[in-house]
Amino acid sequence: MKEKKTPRYIRLDASAWDVIDLEAHLLLEVKHAQAIVFGTPSLKSRKTEDTLLELIDYGLTKVMDIHFDKSMPSEDTIKLLMQKSDIIKINKSDFDTVANWYQLTGSFEEKMMQLYKKLELEILVVNGPGCKAHVIAFNTVYNHQGFPIEILDPRGAEDAFFAGFLAALFDGKEIEIALSEACAIGAFVATKHGASPNYRKDDIGMA
Repeated sequence: MKEKKTPRYIRLDASAWDVIDLEAHLLLEVKHAQAIVFGTPSLKSRKTEDTLLELIDYGLTKVMDIHFDKSMPSEDTIKLLMQKSDIIKINKSDFDTVANWYQLTGSFEEKMMQLYKKLELEILVVNGPGCKAHVIAFNTVYNHQGFPIEILDPRGAEDAFFAGFLAALFDGKEIEIALSEACAIGAFVATKHGASPNYRKDDIGMA
C-alpha cells in the first residue's frame, strides 16, 4: 500500500485472465451480449489482444476500462482499442498520460471534451482526483464531488464505482443518477475490508 492508501499491485504472468483464446463459446456469448467490457490490465499477452480485437468487431457496445501498470499493452494498442470503444473509464492520473499522448490542451474539462470528441465516444468517465468523478455523455458534462469518507481499504473501490455506473446506465437510469450511485458504491467499498464486501442497496442509499 502506497502513501494516501493507494494500492500497488504485483501482477504474475500466466495467471488469471492473462491468456484468453478465441473459443466458440466466446463468439456465442458476444452475439447475445449487450456490451463487452475489457480493461488494459488483462491485455498482457498477444493472444488475448488478438482475441479481444476479434470480439469487439461485433456490433455491441464496447466499454474500455483503462488502468496503466508496468505490464500494460503498447501505446499503439491502447490507442487502437480506445478508437474502437464507445465508453471509456480512466482515472485522473492515467488520463493525464493519455492527454499528453494526444497533445490535449486547456483545462482538465476542456481536455476531457477534446478526447471525447476526438474518439467520437458516447461516454467518457474520469474518476479522481480523490473521490471526485467526471462524466461526459452525449456532449454534456456531469461532475460529482464524491462522498466524504474515512478510507479503510481502497482495493476494489474503483472497480465497484465503474460497475455501479454501468449497472445503472444499462438499467436505463439518467447519467446524474448513475454517477451518484457509482460514487456511493465506490465510497462504500473503500470503507470496508477487502475488494468485494457484501452490501445491500439500502447500505448505500439505493432504492
